[in-house]
Amino acid sequence: MFLICYDNLNIGCMGFRLVDDTIDIYNVILGDKKYGGQGLISQAMEVMINFIISHYPQNITAKIIIDNPALRWYQKNGFIVIELNSDFHLVQLDTCKRY
Repeated sequence: MFLICYDNLNIGCMGFRLVDDTIDIYNVILGDKKYGGQGLISQAMEVMINFIISHYPQNITAKIIIDNPALRWYQKNGFIVIELNSDFHLVQLDTCKRY
């Protein structure tokens, strides 16, 4: 888990885990909505992804619950939908486009 700090305040968190030989990003949470829309969580995601890429050779994925508007945010941050299930979208970091 990574704690996201800004201006000496904890404003959110995000984490990753190794599941079935794939890195799964989870619990990306902005705790204080007044910091939304400033790109802070995107910057934190980039830091975490760079950490993951430098330590793990696996694909990086996330599961986004159907109807969650965060899907657009993941796409903006370099993820593509690779599978659509009845309950969630499975997205994967497109390392060719982003890194």
